[in-house]
Amino acid sequence: MSLTNLTELYLNDNLLTEIGSYDFKNQSRLKLLDLSMNNIKVINKYFMPLNNLQYLKLAGNSLTGTIKSDTFSPAKYLRYLDLSNFNITKIESNAFVNMSRLARLNLSNNIIDEIDSSSFQEINNVYSLDISHNRLKKLELNEPLPNLKAFYLKKNNLELLPKVTMNGLLYLDLSYNYLKNLSGNMFKDMNNLKALHLSNNNLKSFHNVYTNSLSNLTDLGLSNNEISFINLSYFNELITLDVSRNKISFINSTFLQGLDSLQSLDISGNNITKIPPGTFQSIKILKFLNISHNHISELRYGTFKGLHRTEVLDLSKNDIVELDINIFHECLELKKLIIDFNRVKVLDIEKLIIVLPKLSSLSLGGNPIACKEIVLNIRNINRTLPFHPLEVTSIEKIYHEDNVYGIKCGDIVNNTFNAPTDKPIANSSTEASSIFTIIMTCCLLLIIVFLLAGLVLFCYKRNNYTNMYTTESRLQMSQMIM
Repeated sequence: MSLTNLTELYLNDNLLTEIGSYDFKNQSRLKLLDLSMNNIKVINKYFMPLNNLQYLKLAGNSLTGTIKSDTFSPAKYLRYLDLSNFNITKIESNAFVNMSRLARLNLSNNIIDEIDSSSFQEINNVYSLDISHNRLKKLELNEPLPNLKAFYLKKNNLELLPKVTMNGLLYLDLSYNYLKNLSGNMFKDMNNLKALHLSNNNLKSFHNVYTNSLSNLTDLGLSNNEISFINLSYFNELITLDVSRNKISFINSTFLQGLDSLQSLDISGNNITKIPPGTFQSIKILKFLNISHNHISELRYGTFKGLHRTEVLDLSKNDIVELDINIFHECLELKKLIIDFNRVKVLDIEKLIIVLPKLSSLSLGGNPIACKEIVLNIRNINRTLPFHPLEVTSIEKIYHEDNVYGIKCGDIVNNTFNAPTDKPIANSSTEASSIFTIIMTCCLLLIIVFLLAGLVLFCYKRNNYTNMYTTESRLQMSQMIM
């Protein structure tokens, strides 16, 4: 049987080890070929003279070595080719020639250290190219890829920007490489780029004539580099900005000026010691703000001015000693506040809920707050504010030290010499609770008094009415007898 009319062929989950040249020469009508979950190590040249093939599945094999020229030709209708998670080491020139309809090519998670500059010729319709998790030290492509929208180069060994032309690119991931600078022409004419990820490199600057031209960026990731200053005035369309784990030591209102669309800002893990009032006043629709892992010791009135829509605020792992609840007075949409691992000793949680009416999660572990005061606060909240559920928690649950439900805490009396002068966390809340109890008791007593008075008055009037009715009845009876 030649099976010449087959349109789908499933050879998955067998023990195939090699695909020879022209093995499928009689199956020219195939549209789907599934060779997954075998032990194929070698695919020979011209193994696939399948003019109508659209879907090829090769996952779960053991391909090794080089992808040679014409290996996948002439599958001119193939739209998606997945060669990920193998041991491919090299891509030769013209490896994907005559594949004009190929839209997605995945070469990730191999050990590729060389790609010929002519490897991707005549695949002008490809819109997604994934070469992440390989061993490339350099990449140069002769042919432009005008329709490419997403290019993944994460986790390679690149020390210089690739020499490529991709004017229509929207998404570029170059994170986890060894880039020291961004010199070169890669970003030239990338005016449509929306997302750029450069985290975990060795960059000291993000500033040159080509990077500054990326004015349409909405997502910029620069975390874990060595950047000490960045001029954000060129990127007014940003929605997400991650500059965490760098060497930034100072921010103010100028730093974020013009970023009216910003919704997520991560500036954690830097060297910031203070935040001047008005720093965030221009980013009025920000929803997520992370300034943890810095050296901030003081938060002033006006620090959070403008954060009317912020829902998550992370202040953990700083040096904050005193936290005045009223500094959050503009954060009316805040739902989650994280203050773990600071040096806060006093916190009026009941007042915090009043200032932040939508707060649903408070994380405060690792502060020198007495454990018993945390317990009292939780009880007071549950008793006095039963209709405002608040989760009191910690970002790191610790059960081998003093804790309340995994929230690390410490007895202020035992841990500090100045404990008598420190106002316990629950003093204000206990006092408020006592006042509330007294008021409720007085109200209850007044209600009882009014009820008793009403009852007495009712009984009195009823007795009078009964007496009057009895007297009148007797008079009428007397008159009738007479």
